[in-house]
Amino acid sequence: MASSLTVSAGRSKATSVDAPVSEQIARRYAKARIEKSSQKDHFSSFQSATLGEPELFYITLSEEYKPGTWVYPIEKDGREIGHIVAGAQWELPRIIRLSTSISPHHRVASVQQNLKNPDVQINDQSRFVYDYPFTFGVEIQSKSATETKRLVDLKTGSVQRLTSSIGAVYDIESDNAQSTSQVDPGSVYTPTSTGSIESDVPNWDGYECGSDWIGCLPVSCGMCLGTHDSIDEKCDVMETLNEEGDVDDDGYGWPVTVWPMDRNDIQDGISAYDSSYDTSALQFRRRSTIMSEINSGRPCVVGWMDDDKKDPDSVTSDSLNDWMPSGHAETIFAYEEEGGGWFRTGDLYIDTYDTYGDVNQLFLDSTTELYYVITIEP
Repeated sequence: MASSLTVSAGRSKATSVDAPVSEQIARRYAKARIEKSSQKDHFSSFQSATLGEPELFYITLSEEYKPGTWVYPIEKDGREIGHIVAGAQWELPRIIRLSTSISPHHRVASVQQNLKNPDVQINDQSRFVYDYPFTFGVEIQSKSATETKRLVDLKTGSVQRLTSSIGAVYDIESDNAQSTSQVDPGSVYTPTSTGSIESDVPNWDGYECGSDWIGCLPVSCGMCLGTHDSIDEKCDVMETLNEEGDVDDDGYGWPVTVWPMDRNDIQDGISAYDSSYDTSALQFRRRSTIMSEINSGRPCVVGWMDDDKKDPDSVTSDSLNDWMPSGHAETIFAYEEEGGGWFRTGDLYIDTYDTYGDVNQLFLDSTTELYYVITIEP
């Protein structure tokens, strides 16, 4: 019999926590980003909006928990219309994500209702956690002290390993004290170059084709195909990518497969749809590739993967073909580069369609790891 697991909704008085980046300073950065980004058509609903009370999401550094991110609901006319995530450590980006979707901590009830694992329950005993680079979840508490820590992703509802990978990317001091120094919130928005093909790219929702989730890779890649082709039946396209790309019943698939794996990936799905398309999945020169693709009129896909969605500790060389990673993918249609020069790519804010019908703005800097870019060229 499986051990009983409980998941917490992290009900803490977040604003009373002494994070290195105080809630007041983080709020100033968040307001500045919203004010500037609301000038774009896809974020125009944020004009005259206000920030609600934040929730604090924690990060793990080895066995230690630290304040990680401030997550603010964006509110207007008495309802939530989006959220924004600000770093609670000075080593983290000032703004990590801006989104038209509701805050992850306000999705606890809906995620709990749709959890497929009966041994996972949500209660008030643990904490919200931020898992690098873009996963926001709730920690799973186990009765076993030796069991690998897990989280429930508050976007997808998947259960996955809670990593400490952020410590390998950002050199976060163990004794950071709260800073009350004055900051210039305008410094979070100083683009040196921009590009957008928003009007050309469709915004699809993976649930439009039925009650079952068709998968973020078929949706995100399908939007790229829909930019180049006149598509009357988008569900046919997404279903082809789902089936020919070996996406499983939970909507998970591979962006690329490597030897000795013997299974299809999403690029095989694209070839089955139209073999004239040239595709590639990149883990190097990703930021410069994103800018080049958008400037050439081509949307591309950004995604990130974690361990096997079922049991990462059980994966062996013999079961490699059955290994299916958790993660997510979105379609990029715009970017803003900050601080670039002749010989280096600057930090990027990318605007994406999140495959659920919402719009995100995500931050990618020179230290951001664990993500890939899929290019799709007709």
